[in-house]
Amino acid sequence: MGINYQELLDKAMHSVIKGSLEHIAKYHDQSLGEDSFLISFVTNYPGVILSDKLRKRYPDEMIIVLQYQFDNLTPLDDKFSITLYFDGMPEIITVPYSSVSSYIDKRANFALNFHVDEISPEPDFDEDGDVEDGKSNVIFLDQFRK
Repeated sequence: MGINYQELLDKAMHSVIKGSLEHIAKYHDQSLGEDSFLISFVTNYPGVILSDKLRKRYPDEMIIVLQYQFDNLTPLDDKFSITLYFDGMPEIITVPYSSVSSYIDKRANFALNFHVDEISPEPDFDEDGDVEDGKSNVIFLDQFRK
């Protein structure tokens, strides 16, 4: 039985992100001024919650900037949620820390980078059981039955 040091390091670094988000949430009302924080994450990772509109716009990865226009930043043990504004409309986003590929505090010249395995979304099937993009590699046994 080996020790997965990378997993231990990732968990420790995720706790750094959580702690920094708790600080940002606490002092957000006092204005962050020139402080800005960039968080990139894999959008098709399990547990990421985005509207369909944002998922179409950012199918693989999304970078969010925490500086001026955000509300309801809620860091939890394994994820955070936040309200961001796109074209003036509020969008609630939930991001598991394990989906984060980078975290940057520009003012502090601090960055964390993670290797996140991208997860392929499940294919969408039409009424006949075919993959909607027409590139099915799934064989249904019904087509061979008489």
